[in-house]
Amino acid sequence: MPHAKEPTLTRRQMLTQTGAAAAALSVGSQLADARAGAQEETTKPGEEGNLPACDVPWIKGRFRHVLYPTGATLGKLPPETWYINDHCFVVAADKTIHWYGITNPYSRGGNPYGPGTHRHIGHASAAQPFGPWTAHEHALALPEGTEGNIGAPFVQKVGAKYYMYYGCNKAGLSTAVSDDLFTWKPLEDVPKIDLGASTRDPCVLKLDDGRMLMYAAANDKDDASGVGLAESTGGLKWERRPHALRSDIFRPWCLLESPAVIRHGELYYLFSNHSHHQYAETVVYASRDPFTFDYTKPLGTLFAHAAEFFDFDGKTYISHCGIEDQHWRANQDPNGLWLAELGWLKQ
Repeated sequence: MPHAKEPTLTRRQMLTQTGAAAAALSVGSQLADARAGAQEETTKPGEEGNLPACDVPWIKGRFRHVLYPTGATLGKLPPETWYINDHCFVVAADKTIHWYGITNPYSRGGNPYGPGTHRHIGHASAAQPFGPWTAHEHALALPEGTEGNIGAPFVQKVGAKYYMYYGCNKAGLSTAVSDDLFTWKPLEDVPKIDLGASTRDPCVLKLDDGRMLMYAAANDKDDASGVGLAESTGGLKWERRPHALRSDIFRPWCLLESPAVIRHGELYYLFSNHSHHQYAETVVYASRDPFTFDYTKPLGTLFAHAAEFFDFDGKTYISHCGIEDQHWRANQDPNGLWLAELGWLKQ
């Protein structure tokens, strides 16, 4: 696969840089309120002043295009005929970075989310974040002509195995297993993971004590859009917990998408895609407690769609992608996967 050339500065890059600068400015103006809210929420009597400084994430520099849609690459098709959407990263023991994600051809019927439009979970790898990246055969794929769909994956290492959690026909999350990150076997006997209506877009955070927390886009019992939560120790049996984030948006389909939770210092940061507002609007929340985040106290906003994160050589990277890459074609921007370094404004 040819390495993606770094394009000249286009409207997308200008918006990316503008978005990063705007994020830095907006989070600065919100920081005092956010920190005050976090202290009010987490500080117990006699512990005032113990809340650590709340660093603010921002997109350091600009996004760089790193990967064309793998399905198009493998089929020797024009890359603009396919797209990349929700995805995840895994850094293996040998430091190879693996990417897995939704990759499909644009629907000819006009509905990009209709039956049979989401059939592939792609796979690519690289030795360095900015490539070159190599496309591999799909990690999972449904037969051509099927009306089924598979959705956003997340891969978590548990012991000597890797588990992939992914959406399946809008009926909760399915599980697949791999020993080598290349060959994946769906575990048909493992119960589907249900965190609420329209459960999708999973993310797993491993705590220091070995427990794992799964976050996913899901409505709560009152049909409020939010981030569902479950807990596990072995990766196959998950116990549902109260929602980690609950919004004031009530719809049958969860409108808060692509949650991602990372730890930085003593705080946990939840990134939630608010594409019902703007397609590339990712809102950031901070909390001392990974089980709960306050929707009314956002820390700031970043310019990215379906953002995911991984650490490599002491740096954290943030991604951007999306089915709406098609809208940027007139500006000659390549579609697919974009990466940038994630910076932290120290407070």
